[in-house]
Amino acid sequence: MRMQESKLTSGIKIIDTKLGARADMYQAPYFYLSLNEPAGENTGEVIAAGLAWTGNFKFVFEIDQLNSLRVVPGVNPFASEYKLLPR
Repeated sequence: MRMQESKLTSGIKIIDTKLGARADMYQAPYFYLSLNEPAGENTGEVIAAGLAWTGNFKFVFEIDQLNSLRVVPGVNPFASEYKLLPR
């Protein structure tokens, strides 16, 4: 795995996949948020979260005008519809 780090600034940042059932083969459905300062391999405070899901996923990070962070993780609705046949 190749980790990438980026600073969250005001506004919205989205991390998502649109690869269907094989999405987790290319991008893992989890993230780490470092608190107060960049985390090192053995130091720092982090919040870790992930989805037990192998399909399309979407993480939305939003920092508002009060500098509050909102995280909305879940299934990406892109090409995820499932039609049920009538009985």
